[in-house]
Amino acid sequence: MNAEHHNLATAPCLCNALRQASRAVSRLYDEELRGVGLRTTQYSLLRVLARSGQVRQGDLSGLTSLDETTLTRNLRPLVDASWIAVRSGDDRREKLVTITKAGTAKLAEARPAWERAQTRMQALLPEGAWQRLLAILPEIARLTSGARFFLARWMHIQVYAAVKGSRLHATEVRCQPSWKKRSRRAEARTAQRL
Repeated sequence: MNAEHHNLATAPCLCNALRQASRAVSRLYDEELRGVGLRTTQYSLLRVLARSGQVRQGDLSGLTSLDETTLTRNLRPLVDASWIAVRSGDDRREKLVTITKAGTAKLAEARPAWERAQTRMQALLPEGAWQRLLAILPEIARLTSGARFFLARWMHIQVYAAVKGSRLHATEVRCQPSWKKRSRRAEARTAQRL
């Protein structure tokens, strides 16, 4: 194994560290919330909906930093328990999500368990770490959400280019709007050109 490969293998991974910490913290909160029949993810969704009021599901996805599929899966038990309601908007494709009275009551019932989890978590952390984490973690989420937005925009742009020699001619680059769907055959032709 060469030295460069060894250094990459032993380099700390921020993603892995954050995921491990997130799972451990979630377990702690889940332990406290289990007594009221909620999981941390469910409590968080109810809190966001209580603050935001009725919201489009796509906007809720952005508020929670969850992709649409994960959000839909996480909303299903809340709908089944009648803690939230989902209805069609003006456009049938649009789904509007709102917390119900039963959901507001469940949130109030769960609040003491959530506060116990908060207290336990604070007690585990070194002095000052709580405030530093609460300051930096939302900033990390904001910065990476912006990067995800730009990556998504970039992925939706189809670039056609003719390579002449070793030069890419900018005049031959066209962008296709993301709302225009393309067939697999057209995409295959594009890939062959590149």
